[in-house]
Amino acid sequence: RVWEQRLDNPLVCMVLDGMGGQAGGEIASGLAAQYLSRELPACATEAAAGACIAAANRHLYQRMQEDAAHRGMGATLAGMRIAADGMLVFNVGDSRVYRVQDGFLSQLSVDDVRRTPRAGAGQRSGAITQSLGGAQQLTEIAPHVSRQAMSASRTYLLCSDGLYDALDDVTSNGSATRLPFDPTQIVENLRRERYFSNPSRVQPKRALESIVRNTYYLLRPLM
Repeated sequence: RVWEQRLDNPLVCMVLDGMGGQAGGEIASGLAAQYLSRELPACATEAAAGACIAAANRHLYQRMQEDAAHRGMGATLAGMRIAADGMLVFNVGDSRVYRVQDGFLSQLSVDDVRRTPRAGAGQRSGAITQSLGGAQQLTEIAPHVSRQAMSASRTYLLCSDGLYDALDDVTSNGSATRLPFDPTQIVENLRRERYFSNPSRVQPKRALESIVRNTYYLLRPLM
């Protein structure tokens, strides 16, 4: 899905990765997303955004007190607030924000993970050190928030560890990582797969084209 967004009003984009079982993680992600979508647009500074995210964390713990069945639910967070006055990048946990430029990924977020002595450079233990919620009782957090320069020629990627942990076939260039694929093409392929999986969207005059495309996407995993 592609759209244009005027920056008369701030735009907040984020990804939340739920923790605490399927049901608990989904609820935690939903509650945090609702709170941050409502409050973050008004946060124009790093301090204000950090305070807002910390408040969202306390909001989750308040909901846990109201429903003991969801004690320990939580979510990791990564996102951006984009406005005419600049861009803020924020995260808590191990979800990430990348800048995509010239085929390279540059990580803008900060991983909240515990590294072990046996882990080499770039390797993680898998244990996160902070999240929204995620404990049995209130645990305060220190969100990572930074201001980034804006450029119309840059693309940004928000993702959970489910994506970047699968990127084994990469090469590094200093602090950047080169992708083994074109991320914009991946998005376009996923869009086409979703479109052509719904026959009601395909017009009769495009039936042959849809058959060809469906065949391609059916066989692509085997290529």
